Amino acid sequence: MKELEDKVEDDQEDLVNQQGMAAQQEIERQAAQPPPAPEPEPEAAPPAQGQNITITHKSAK
Repeated sequence: MKELEDKVEDDQEDLVNQQGMAAQQEIERQAAQPPPAPEPEPEAAPPAQGQNITITHKSAK
């Protein structure tokens, strides 16, 4: 019975090591890619020159 418990522990350790390796490889793969360009904030974008921007509110009926 003790041998079976040791085998289960070894199998669990192997599984943890495999998961750790996969996670490490994923981290390295993402680190190798350039970060995506940040999306410009709509509020920060200046209005186009010569364009009147008006906000109209519909009156409640």
